[in-house]
Amino acid sequence: MSALARWFAAHVASYPALLSEHRTAFAFTVVQLDYALPHLRFTDADWLAVTGRLMVADSAKYVRLTVDFHARGGATDPRPVASFQTDLRVVTIVEDHGLTALPGLFPENLLAKFLPDEVYRPDRAAIAATATPPTGEQILGEVSRDSTLCRSQCEVADQWSFIEVIEALTAARERLFLLDTAAPTLAKLAVRLPLRGVTAVFHRAMFVFDTVRIRTRAIAGPNGSDNLVFLHTVHDPSHEVDCVTAWETLTEPAPEPTKSSVSTMA
Repeated sequence: MSALARWFAAHVASYPALLSEHRTAFAFTVVQLDYALPHLRFTDADWLAVTGRLMVADSAKYVRLTVDFHARGGATDPRPVASFQTDLRVVTIVEDHGLTALPGLFPENLLAKFLPDEVYRPDRAAIAATATPPTGEQILGEVSRDSTLCRSQCEVADQWSFIEVIEALTAARERLFLLDTAAPTLAKLAVRLPLRGVTAVFHRAMFVFDTVRIRTRAIAGPNGSDNLVFLHTVHDPSHEVDCVTAWETLTEPAPEPTKSSVSTMA
């Protein structure tokens, strides 16, 4: 969100101005976070450099935010750490108090501030592929847990914060370590393996005091890989439509090179 707000402030208009003057806001549709290999360790760098870029769809219905993270100050400077991408639906604010909004278009008078290479045509097939959960051998049947959405997990108008949603999914996976429903080996992998990536597809919002039911299952070898994937569904029992479909990809870390495996050239 910081990258989004700073990009708009530098190139188009401040985020408060977008809301109050231009009646424009954004709803997350798909969020994708991928970590680079090898995974960054605490002592590998002095700080992180964050670079964000925003593009607008030629239909003016969507904007796409991409953020790259690089480690700086370490032995390999700069070093890719992670990349983040999200597609956001443009909405038009129709009520001020709760910021109620409806699907809309990016304001025409602001579109001129985007450079030609900052306008893209959405690839529908690619978007659909990104939003499709992986398939593989199911190694853990569905495990569910209910909780209540509190205000500390919400933002404006008592609507959930997508940042808190991702954290809730990670907690659902790690909680398997404490349950008897998962085999001991799988339960250990759920907390031992490093995270390789997270994808979340948002279908509908939730609001304060809604019941949050998170259903989790695990598959191995998705799409022919050696990865382990935990698939989550966030659901409010009072609604038929799921709120979020998401999956976390975990993978074995690359082995550390040893002196005997390192070759030198004379």
